[in-house]
Amino acid sequence: MKKWNPLSVWCFMLSGLPKDENNKLQNISFVNASTGVGAMELSKPLVAGLKLLETTGVVMYHASLNTEVIFISPVLLVKADNVRQSEIVNHTGATSMKFCQRCTVSRDDPCTIGTARTKNNTVDFMKEIESASTGSLKKQLRTKYGVCESANPLMELQSFDNGRTLAYERLHNIELGIIKIFTHLTFQVIPASDKAEMERKLKVFDWSAFKRTLSPNFIEKHQSFVGRDYKLWAQVATFVLAGNVSAKYLELWHLISEVFILVHRPYVQVDEIEALKGLINSLITKIKDIFPTALRKPKVHMLLHLADDIITMDRVTAVIQKGAPSPAAMSAYSLLDGSKGLIG
Repeated sequence: MKKWNPLSVWCFMLSGLPKDENNKLQNISFVNASTGVGAMELSKPLVAGLKLLETTGVVMYHASLNTEVIFISPVLLVKADNVRQSEIVNHTGATSMKFCQRCTVSRDDPCTIGTARTKNNTVDFMKEIESASTGSLKKQLRTKYGVCESANPLMELQSFDNGRTLAYERLHNIELGIIKIFTHLTFQVIPASDKAEMERKLKVFDWSAFKRTLSPNFIEKHQSFVGRDYKLWAQVATFVLAGNVSAKYLELWHLISEVFILVHRPYVQVDEIEALKGLINSLITKIKDIFPTALRKPKVHMLLHLADDIITMDRVTAVIQKGAPSPAAMSAYSLLDGSKGLIG
């Protein structure tokens, strides 16, 4: 349905909600939707109200205080899938040489983090493209900066700052990103006889601790499976692969599993942020050793932004714990596929 009948949706969510409230439908306010109009066009009628909310505020009734109050709420975070994120920040997309919507890194040097894409430098790039004298020069500048000059109403908001306002998109960068990518690449080097053994392992696996099971057909038809299947696979991969792949591939999957565990934690401790950075660096080094061409994939590069994005997310849902655990949730990263949300 997403491919043949794509639907663009804008929703509002409040920041600071506990985990068990964060994704409840009653706490997500539907704003607008369209199958024929893009995200930027849909955002136009929202911006006037958002500008009012972040500046003078609006008068609302406070039920607990039984009085009217002035409600002021800037946009803290925008949640969307990778394609929509690029559209929202005037990025030319994952197929361009400057393939990252967060930074200006080039596809030729994907293991580094480039200059952050901010509203200021994006506006400067757009002005330079618009002032170019020929269509050919405009095209060269779009390639150089990875920016398109399309009108963007969100740029009018004081609180909106391009990549710094985007939430890490877990489903497409983790489950349907690194896990799917390296499942496919790993399975390509496994002989048919070992794959048959892996299917037998999945068939007899004890799934009593899980809500779902993973079909043994996953080994042969994994590319047809969806995010929730890859989520299961990430939790059992090292057990199923053991004895059927060499040590370097197993080590790769141990690192992927450790990243997966941290990303799906309901909270992280302060010292785990640095540990995560070290873990990701080790994973990137291992990928460079085994599957170097995979480093050019945007979803693999996005790993380098993960730790900083957790810090950004902490402003909204307090996912970093400095003391005892709290119910604040990193699962706020996860929203319905293709939808967009403004967290105020």
